[in-house]
Amino acid sequence: MKYFVVLLLLLAMACSVQKLPAPGEQQVKQAAKRFPQVTLAELTKGKMLFEQNCNKCHKYHKPEEHTELEWMSIIPVMSSRAKLDQVSQSYILKYAVAFAKQPDGNP
Repeated sequence: MKYFVVLLLLLAMACSVQKLPAPGEQQVKQAAKRFPQVTLAELTKGKMLFEQNCNKCHKYHKPEEHTELEWMSIIPVMSSRAKLDQVSQSYILKYAVAFAKQPDGNP
């Protein structure tokens, strides 16, 4: 019975893990407003780095939770705390900006 309860808890935790959105061409266009040469490959790399690093100390904050300007100030601070290099920070920033909510509150 104990094993069943543990298995059930593990299954519940696995189902509750937040999934981050995968970038597509729409996000490339959005990110290109700030980063003109951005590619889908860079955004995909940013998503991977976001997933690997941005939940070690806290739960994920979905990219659409913050505006571009908010991400521009948050990511350098968090990258420093996570000891990420400039290249990794750049990928994560591009990914976050690609999904950032607009100042009017729309994603």
